[in-house]
Amino acid sequence: MKIALLSGASSGIGEAYLRYLAKDSSVFRDNIPVEIWILARRGEKLRQLATELKDPRIRPFTIDLSTQEGADSLAQALAAENPTIVFLMNCAGTGKYGEFSERSREDTRQTILLNCAALSDVIHICLPYMLPVARENGFARGPRIVNIASSAAFLPQPGFSVYAASKAYVVSLSRALSEELRPLGIGVTAICPGPVATAFIANASGSPIAAPRGIKALFVVKAEDLVRCSMPSIRRGKSMYIHSFSQKILYLFSKIVPTGWMVKLIRALSK
Repeated sequence: MKIALLSGASSGIGEAYLRYLAKDSSVFRDNIPVEIWILARRGEKLRQLATELKDPRIRPFTIDLSTQEGADSLAQALAAENPTIVFLMNCAGTGKYGEFSERSREDTRQTILLNCAALSDVIHICLPYMLPVARENGFARGPRIVNIASSAAFLPQPGFSVYAASKAYVVSLSRALSEELRPLGIGVTAICPGPVATAFIANASGSPIAAPRGIKALFVVKAEDLVRCSMPSIRRGKSMYIHSFSQKILYLFSKIVPTGWMVKLIRALSK
């Protein structure tokens, strides 16, 4: 049995990728998963999505990956069915706006646990189920691992420090794994969008009517556009995909302009 596995599929970017995969059954190349496993803490929302999409391949799993119990639950489900994973997408993530000194220890810990530790755990758990098809098909048609990062990873972000640092971890890990796993037939891609029109901003700010502020408000993109545009890079196994011209410029500046200057500029433009 071949499967695609998506974490954080109940909303936002994860939900957008789920809708894409439900519509385009090829996933990538000629590998067609028998099932699409979707994971999130909100089981009811997962079940609603499965009902709405009317795709019998979709299997919801209510799992909180930020806990040891959640990781163990995923490991047990995979061990019980021994599938071949052809597509792994880590979309689960969190973050809170605000000065580091104003955020709680729990906020900081939760961001690091979900964005860094849980993502790493899921890759560790899933890799043994990806290697057989990777060795069989080679890199061109091998499995793909996709990690949702952010352009916030390119530079330190005052007022959003822990989230940006956690996404820098995602980018660094993804690019290293891309080099490590390519010879084994597995592609790894870090997806780096700027602001995306999802509920993330409201959740990060704690306000249901929150919207991007300052210059970031000019660069908000639709989740559906991000998904569609990123798929060619995922299929090719490109190590990093940066969405939109503005974020590519930010990445370029992060490489050639002194970090201290850029951090001060980001601070000023965010007010």
